[in-house]
Amino acid sequence: MDDFHYENGSLYCENARLRDVAAEFGTPVYVYSRGTFNRHLSEFRTAFAPLDPQIRYAVKACGNVHLLREANALGAGADVVSGGELYRALCAGIPAERVVFAGVGKTTREMGEAIEAGVGCFNVESAAELETLNRVAAGMGRIARAAIRVNPDVSGHETPLRALDAQQAARLDWIAGMSSFMRTAVYDAFHFIWPAEPRDGLVPPRRAEELELDGLRTTDVAGPICESSDYLGRNRDLPPLSSGEVLCVFGAGAYGMTMASHYNSMPRPPEVLIDRGEARLIRRRESYADLVDAEFSLAELTEQLAEVANPSS
Repeated sequence: MDDFHYENGSLYCENARLRDVAAEFGTPVYVYSRGTFNRHLSEFRTAFAPLDPQIRYAVKACGNVHLLREANALGAGADVVSGGELYRALCAGIPAERVVFAGVGKTTREMGEAIEAGVGCFNVESAAELETLNRVAAGMGRIARAAIRVNPDVSGHETPLRALDAQQAARLDWIAGMSSFMRTAVYDAFHFIWPAEPRDGLVPPRRAEELELDGLRTTDVAGPICESSDYLGRNRDLPPLSSGEVLCVFGAGAYGMTMASHYNSMPRPPEVLIDRGEARLIRRRESYADLVDAEFSLAELTEQLAEVANPSS
């Protein structure tokens, strides 16, 4: 269960009305529930308490530093699969000894950075990787702790740890596409979609692929990206919609913002954390300048922005 619910015909996250959140921060926007995130993590710990688990949050699922701080405050560590994710975890204050470095294709540079930081353990994927890790550690005069990852050939895309994320967030649209949410295009994943303020009191009794409500219309929810796969949902039975309405894509926390891209030169959306009734911006919306700033020197970028602002000068 999560803290996204309808009240008097309006969708709320905790005590924040999401139509108001959309008006303040614009759309698309990722909205996270702090209460849901913390409660799910606590419930996960309680469920496995007899095993005295060491919980490691999968940074690749949703890596915002502010959410990593929440995980750290509850005693969780981090599961990282790159040097960049390790950097995020350390920036969030997660102790290196509570970090597991997993993933395939680790570079020798990443191994050295992780050893230098003092990560608790490497998850090793092959004998060749173990040999490389041993060589890098020996060259630094250090010992690297490692575990051998065994693939039990279990089907499915997500683990229970990553499922923590899936239910703690939603995405509000009007309307964006696969550049800011790839899951439906890449995995053909089903995400429940419904208006933030549905007409005629058509509040969904549950989040399901099929709902028995009168007055619904079969609708394709598509985005503006120049790709035939840019659909958030096909053949969805939804309340009547008109221009300017806000749609909510539920369960978008895991592999949502972390997979967002600049494809079609689309700035990435902001992220907002709801704590009871307060909506806090934890990542700003990107600008057009953000799209090109890594391609210019500082002087060139300043000149370019000035030309854009004053085209006639």
